[in-house]
Amino acid sequence: MVATSRKPITPLQTPTPTSARTPLSRRPDATILYTLPGGYSMYLTPSEYEETEKDLVPPTEAAAHPPASALLFRYWTDASQSKLIQGQFKAGRFRTINIAPPPLPKLGSPHFPLSDFFMHLNRNEVASPFISTSNFLLWIVRLAAKKAASGVTGGFISIIDATQLEERNVFHVPPFHASLCKKRPFERGAHYYHGSHEFMVYHEIPSNAVIRTIAVQDLSGLASADSMMRDVLRLDILSKPGDYRSKLRKMLKDGDVELTPSVVTAIARFCKTLGLGRNSSIEHISHVVADMVLGWAFRVEHLSAHEWQNAASIFAHVLCRRSVPTAGIQDLQRIKMGFLDGVKWGMGTYNVRHSPISITDMKRKAKSVGLESPAKIISDEMDATKLHIWAYEKRQQRLLGGVGRNAPLMLDEPVTPSLSRRGAGRVWQTVAGGNRSSAVMMYAEDEFGDEEDEDEEEYGHDEIIYD
Repeated sequence: MVATSRKPITPLQTPTPTSARTPLSRRPDATILYTLPGGYSMYLTPSEYEETEKDLVPPTEAAAHPPASALLFRYWTDASQSKLIQGQFKAGRFRTINIAPPPLPKLGSPHFPLSDFFMHLNRNEVASPFISTSNFLLWIVRLAAKKAASGVTGGFISIIDATQLEERNVFHVPPFHASLCKKRPFERGAHYYHGSHEFMVYHEIPSNAVIRTIAVQDLSGLASADSMMRDVLRLDILSKPGDYRSKLRKMLKDGDVELTPSVVTAIARFCKTLGLGRNSSIEHISHVVADMVLGWAFRVEHLSAHEWQNAASIFAHVLCRRSVPTAGIQDLQRIKMGFLDGVKWGMGTYNVRHSPISITDMKRKAKSVGLESPAKIISDEMDATKLHIWAYEKRQQRLLGGVGRNAPLMLDEPVTPSLSRRGAGRVWQTVAGGNRSSAVMMYAEDEFGDEEDEDEEEYGHDEIIYD
């Protein structure tokens, strides 16, 4: 049991600072001086002190393993405990061990290593059996931007396929932090850390789970070389100090960056930089798009189904440009679905999948911008295409059968009947009589050129800890 010193104080008064570790202030109802074995002291209320005397209760399996993310992200440098070696990550404790460790005991077991979670969160300088990752792309890009601004060089961001990891080895940090906080073991402000987006992976992340690793220097170069990428990523804001949710996100939102064709193109190019492409799943594309829409606080206006179809076409064309082999229609429709699904989830809040209330709120907001059902938008587009194909064949049959010799061989009606422009830079529909796919391709090439493909302060509330 943690050694304690219980000292009721009557009357309440400010204690004499006998040690650098003795707190100089307290809440009025915190009347008990609680001292950790290392000498760090704090004042607790009687009910808080009673909690420290109880047995430590680990989180439930459901809390420790919430609905899985499609992707995880990790920032690391050569100084990190766990860095990419031969295509995989190994936790610092097992880096030089060539035999796999035994599996972790169940959460309810007295042998489950809660002390390792504590030492990781308290930033103890020990070899950890865990690898820090995040399910929120914004958090990792911000961490990288802050490190680069502080002079750290040689940083990297790895994109990880979470579906290739064993669920029982991936732990969401917040429930562990909440359980440990009841014992009041943390020092130097670690009790303020929520870790909303941090996931700790036990033992290793195998090479088949690492999609791509990019250098932070290359990410900065991408933003510097392209004004649209610079305006979309806004690394200058992300590198600033302060809490993201209460300060930086407001700055991003005040920038009023709307989800226009130019921004959609920039998002697609960023997805290519992260290793996504023709073969990427709906889940992976949706995850990155959702993180960008939510994290970078883009303004999403209501669009018609045809406008959303064209937005998705722009995204798919840019993502698949110069793919080898060339993307087929199934690839393109899958990518379009991933994009629209990502924008829909991006209308939600943080870790939206972890709460039924958050999911309901996300659906309401998505409906307000015309994205109640991305699947219906894509399906309707495919149905319209099939109708045009069958209509053409029917006309050909009549012509070849000698009926209606003067019938036209091509459709007289345009696929998309109008040109719609809403706001600066937002052109979603094609010109009358034109073909939607060709118009989208012409837009992306005219707007962005025919560029070469790329191969392919102390604790804040949610400051991710990386070893």
